[in-house]
Amino acid sequence: MHLMLDYLIPPTPMTESATDPPPLVTPDSSVAAKWYLHDEEHTEQARTIYRQFVDGSVLFAVPDCFYYELGNLIRTAERRGRIGPDRADEDLEAIAELPIYTFTGQFLLPLAGQRSRALNVSI
Repeated sequence: MHLMLDYLIPPTPMTESATDPPPLVTPDSSVAAKWYLHDEEHTEQARTIYRQFVDGSVLFAVPDCFYYELGNLIRTAERRGRIGPDRADEDLEAIAELPIYTFTGQFLLPLAGQRSRALNVSI
């Protein structure tokens, strides 16, 4: 079964030296939260993958629920006093402007089930 993700990958490489599109990565919202919340554990690893995205060596593609989950993590940090309201607003604005390919979660469910089984993790 071919999962129609081809439309997510740009027709031309993001870098001039690449002949194939960069690998497609689906970051979890808990990983993406580490791009904004500096008191999280493993922030350096999360920021490394973000830097790879910024420099074009990987592409990000996320289900549409990613933004709500990430927004909730930012708001939770604000409610718990980890960040202030101005910072939360700035982060939410930056998140809304992320140039990440987004698709409905329904589209990925069969592939998510296969990967979940292969890795013995939840969907």
